Amino acid sequence: MLWLWLLLMMGYTLLLDIRIQADLRHGDGTHARLRLYLGAIHRTWHLTRPARSAQILLAREDGAQVLSPGGIPVQRGWMVLKALHRADRARRFLLHHIHLERLDAQLTIHTSDADRTALVTGALRGVVAQLPSRWHKRVRIRVLPEFLQTFSTVQARCIIRLRLGTILLTAMLLLLAYLLERRQTESEEA
Repeated sequence: MLWLWLLLMMGYTLLLDIRIQADLRHGDGTHARLRLYLGAIHRTWHLTRPARSAQILLAREDGAQVLSPGGIPVQRGWMVLKALHRADRARRFLLHHIHLERLDAQLTIHTSDADRTALVTGALRGVVAQLPSRWHKRVRIRVLPEFLQTFSTVQARCIIRLRLGTILLTAMLLLLAYLLERRQTESEEA
């Protein structure tokens, strides 16, 4: 009976929805908020970079800290992205199972002169108009010219949804691809 209960709980865990919401505001400074929802559990991170500053402030529920550019663990993230790029099956599996719930973005474009602002705005609107029609209900992107402020701005919100089992299966596929690649390089060296 205990095994059946454990099997049901494991199945429920694998089917658990993960919802990731990212909000970005960039203009004179940058502010990003990342929210992670895993069932009834949620976490929020706020990243702020003041204008003309190299400091990045990370605020969580338990307090704030200053991140130096060298203190951000980017190396591990790049390793995962490179492995995901090399492993075709894992990448296709992950992209197939990520569901875009919503993408709202507004870009205000400012350049040094009005003609260039109008041309860049028109070109970006043309690119946005080429998005597939099946995305029109979930993706809204507005591109506007900005003639009064001295900088361009971006405001965006993206919400994606996936299951916990998708992440676990992708991790197993990445591990398998890594082990196969390592085995192949060892056999080539020998």
